[in-house]
Amino acid sequence: MQGKLKNKPLKFKVITLTISVLLIILSFIALAESLSPEPPLGELNQARIQMEVARKEDAERYALKLYRKAEKSWQLAQQAWKKENKKWSFNRDYQQVKDLAQIAGEQAELAKIRSLEVQDSLHMLVLSGLLKIENLISDYLDKYESVTTKPFIKKQLIKSEQLVREGEMALQARDYFKAIHCVENAENDIQNANREMSRVISDYFSYIPQWEQWVAASIQKSADSQKVVLIINKMEHYLDVYQNGIQLAQFDIEMGSNWIGRKQYKGDKATPEGHYLIVKKREKPKTIYHKALELNYPNVSDEELFNKNIENGHLPLDAEIGGSIEIHGEGGTGSNWTNGCIALKNSDMDSLFNLVEEGTPVTIIGTLQKKIPRVSR
Repeated sequence: MQGKLKNKPLKFKVITLTISVLLIILSFIALAESLSPEPPLGELNQARIQMEVARKEDAERYALKLYRKAEKSWQLAQQAWKKENKKWSFNRDYQQVKDLAQIAGEQAELAKIRSLEVQDSLHMLVLSGLLKIENLISDYLDKYESVTTKPFIKKQLIKSEQLVREGEMALQARDYFKAIHCVENAENDIQNANREMSRVISDYFSYIPQWEQWVAASIQKSADSQKVVLIINKMEHYLDVYQNGIQLAQFDIEMGSNWIGRKQYKGDKATPEGHYLIVKKREKPKTIYHKALELNYPNVSDEELFNKNIENGHLPLDAEIGGSIEIHGEGGTGSNWTNGCIALKNSDMDSLFNLVEEGTPVTIIGTLQKKIPRVSR
């Protein structure tokens, strides 16, 4: 009984001592916590916000190097923070974390500013580029308004116009690199179209001396025979009537959509060039075009050119030379719409029909160095 009484004070002392030790430890921990530095949440949050703002202003695209530096500083700040958090709270030092977070924020701010500056510069660059291309396209259309563009050149023109529209959309979306790409390609296409069209016209005009000889010979033939001859000027889009070597009348015409150059094969929508004769005069119901004058296309020269192109491989072996080229009515649409024929307004066709006969010579040329004056009617 006495042994049990003796053990009670001992247990009480042990419990009291344990509680005291725990209280001391807790007091020490509380003191350590009170002496521990505050985590740099404000600095880190500020840096994070500045990073988000820079990213929103497309710094990753337009100020990549500066933005990457900000990202690196931010990562180092995060690593330093984790490292300090592994230490006893009273032994932590967040100064490096604060410094790195501040550096990250400053670099992000610089990246944002640089991004906006670059975007402003690119915006002006794209605007000036688009304006330049629009002027080039406008100049092209003004220069070749009356000239039917070759299909491969037309394709370049259409592509250039399409790229301008894509560039404008990219500009609105602040996708300046895409916009610049569109501008560069559009300029290249319209410049190529200009060069190719200039070459086509230059090559075409090289035949002017020959055409002038044809016209002079036709007018002289009219004077000698005292009969009517027709001269068709494709570039100027008119048909001249000569009688006794004197210009009697002039009519506006429309032709095939691919009228520049000689007709080479069936279906090319080209209007032929050369010396022809009217072989048939037709009226309704023998024509659907009001009235028609059939020409003797193809002539010997046309057949020689066709055979030469076949032999040289410029045309496929199954190509056909075509035919049924006429001067007919139903014109006056203001566009080149025929498959190669020459179309006049019906009233003009009535006048012309009465002036010609089967066997009347018809000379078709590209153009002349000196324009024949218009006849007032």
